[in-house]
Amino acid sequence: MEKQEILKLMKSRVVSDYLLEQASRDANFQKGMTFGTGGVRAKVGIGSNKMNDVTVAKIYLDIVNYIKSVKKEESGVLIFFDTRHGSKHFAHLGAKIFKAKNINCELSTRALPTPTLSYSVLRHKFFLGIVVTASHNPFTDIGIKVYNEFGNQITDNDLDKMQVHMDTESPEIVTVLNELTNEENFSTDVYEDEYNEFIANNFKSLEKRLELDKIDLVYSPIHGVGKNVIPKLLSSFDFINVNLVEQQMVGDGFFKTVDSPNPESLESFTYAFSKANKTKSEVVLLTDPDADRLGSAESDGNDWRIFNGNELGALFVAFLIEINWNNLNGFILSSVVSSDLTDKMAKANNLNF
Repeated sequence: MEKQEILKLMKSRVVSDYLLEQASRDANFQKGMTFGTGGVRAKVGIGSNKMNDVTVAKIYLDIVNYIKSVKKEESGVLIFFDTRHGSKHFAHLGAKIFKAKNINCELSTRALPTPTLSYSVLRHKFFLGIVVTASHNPFTDIGIKVYNEFGNQITDNDLDKMQVHMDTESPEIVTVLNELTNEENFSTDVYEDEYNEFIANNFKSLEKRLELDKIDLVYSPIHGVGKNVIPKLLSSFDFINVNLVEQQMVGDGFFKTVDSPNPESLESFTYAFSKANKTKSEVVLLTDPDADRLGSAESDGNDWRIFNGNELGALFVAFLIEINWNNLNGFILSSVVSSDLTDKMAKANNLNF
């Protein structure tokens, strides 16, 4: 082929897309994945640095080895998933692997929030909890978030002990995947009701102080698991003016109404603000796909004020000061990346911090 013909082909869309695809495919195999903060998160796709059955099986086998190293097979694992595409599939894959490796495992029957998992792990004394989610990341991503026996995100020290199979080309992976069966007798659905009951019993006494029946609010789960839980919780209290964003109450794993389902981004409030302006609501609440991140905004009558995480934390502490949280034997916990304002507020008011 003449040089000019080759150059002409290289400029064509077909060849360019082919070359880009090959380059991307090669890059996908250049390195593997590692455990990061709370687990592993990456794009779904082909390759050793993408989330697929092989790489996810490696993650689960590393967790299997960790559980066996501390002899916690009987305490086992509880697995939840959210509404994003691939989440339920990878959750079921994990449950099958744990069962095949003789580790006690239970799996939720439907998509449920991460806070529900934290509570359930502690209540039922599981050794670990796993949520298959990429939190507020775009729909292209999936993740395996790991929680310890106290319902907290697992520490980096423990994650380092798990990093075995992801660093190797383990032939065990193929064997494990080939030997898995379609039998599924590990699912249960008690966790949602237990968590809702816990919330109602422990916070019902606070609603009398808040005049919740006078608040007109809008809520959206941004297509996530909050749709299954939050409206029920709101109705169990004195909230009587709750307006739901219908377009985002659908469990859509592509999150079609937003670029990224981050409840703290301005773009995620578009549908909720539209609903609130029509219903003349004064408060907007959003949750991310696994419902462990909250977005909030308040109307001043003319415009909307979106609160960031640190501001919400300060408002929560102000409320705890108002109700004399110490008399309820309560503690306030703060992460190392949070503002020190809550620390100062708590100490100034002699709260347990």
